[in-house]
Amino acid sequence: MLRLSNWNILETFHHGIAGMKKPLHLALYEETLLLDLDDHKGTALTGLHRNAMAGAILAELVIMTAISLRDDRHKTVRVKPNVRTKDPILDEALQLISSAKKPKPASHWVMKIANMDNLHHRVAKGLVAKGVLAEETGKVLMIFNRTVYPEANRNPERELINRLEKAIFTSAPRVDERTLVVIALANATGSLNRIFDRKRLKTRKARIEQIIDGQLVGQATQEAVAAIRAAILVATTVPVISSAH
Repeated sequence: MLRLSNWNILETFHHGIAGMKKPLHLALYEETLLLDLDDHKGTALTGLHRNAMAGAILAELVIMTAISLRDDRHKTVRVKPNVRTKDPILDEALQLISSAKKPKPASHWVMKIANMDNLHHRVAKGLVAKGVLAEETGKVLMIFNRTVYPEANRNPERELINRLEKAIFTSAPRVDERTLVVIALANATGSLNRIFDRKRLKTRKARIEQIIDGQLVGQATQEAVAAIRAAILVATTVPVISSAH
């Protein structure tokens, strides 16, 4: 994970030119993992990263109107019939939800999605395929194999952090719902404090709360934002079932 203060002028200029190319599209769960990985070691920095990815997956499905969260105490998840996203991980989550005999609460699905087979590695390998991460396998204690995913291309994370910086540290009147999701998850998992200077963030506390509350998105997306916030709240408060990646 990049820290903004570590960038130098030459790199910023060089990558600013490169950034004129069409930006690489990343799913919300990919952006969430990217912020939580150590750039050099390629390991997750928090134990919440799988829950956060699960919340990002639910939020992405809400944005796509593939699912909805009922406005009840349990935030029960309902699936729109016959929806496919063309994203294998999102479609697997949809299949998981739709196969239930009766609707279940968001907390149930966060835990289930967070523990989908090899979620961490599958998301990371997807980023490897896109040229964002590298894949390295080594030994732990000279016995166990371990695969890590250090950063191979810094541009996508730079562009993501620039997006977050614009939303947080300017007075832009609108923040899109995808940026809202990333900021809310990064705030809840502590990633924002690692990306930006804490004192600087402290001065923007009210702005961050405005963003997370959905006050800066259009009125038409308020219902979606309410569902997204519910998914994020569940993702960052349900227990982590397993520490395995």
